[in-house]
Amino acid sequence: DPAPTPTPTPTPAPPAAAAISPEERILREAESFQDQIIKVVTAVRPSSVTIFNQVQQGASFVNRSGGSGVIISKDGQVLTNEHVIKGAGRLEVAMLDGRKVVATVEGRVPQYDIALLQLGDEAGKPLTGLKPAVFGSTTGMREGDWVIATGNPFFLGSSGRAVVTLGVVSGLNRIIPGEFFYGNCLQHDAEINPGNSGGPLWDDQGRFVGINGKISSTPGASLSPSNCGVGFTIP
Repeated sequence: DPAPTPTPTPTPAPPAAAAISPEERILREAESFQDQIIKVVTAVRPSSVTIFNQVQQGASFVNRSGGSGVIISKDGQVLTNEHVIKGAGRLEVAMLDGRKVVATVEGRVPQYDIALLQLGDEAGKPLTGLKPAVFGSTTGMREGDWVIATGNPFFLGSSGRAVVTLGVVSGLNRIIPGEFFYGNCLQHDAEINPGNSGGPLWDDQGRFVGINGKISSTPGASLSPSNCGVGFTIP
């Protein structure tokens, strides 16, 4: 006769997960969101650059104004605003790793406040270690979607380490006339100030969705414009 089949020992059930309070669940969700934002900022910062608009003074160049930009190709193409580079005798760009390199204007569409730069080494050597932005799209964006701005407000990003602000999409398809025509642009409340111009706006996945260019402003104590929670981005 065949040997009897042994009866399998039942596997003990895993212990039931401890119930968490609604407050603890909210805290965990907030920490998860914070971790995601930090991850995005770390990923996109190398693509965000500071631009110095310089004029010649004697035998050297000095900073006259500046703004921000975003690297869009491995060989050093940078998008920025026309008004950031207008009238420059020389353009210098600072990157996250501390390098400062020269840039030349490759193309521009002045009426829409867009300019394309090409980074280069003064010695003619090719640049390495560049991280281009990953392109996203404003199609399908909704009012209330999170967005992140990186740039150089008030020259606080002069070292090349972009300043980060967080906000939400406040409006879609805005048309802002003026010297530079902004059509179909995004309105958002991630704080942008003088110096953020030309810098990138990112979605919550770290995709490049637009160029920050204009703000609605109120005069500050020094009569210089400052953000009042209404920024506009070229998509």
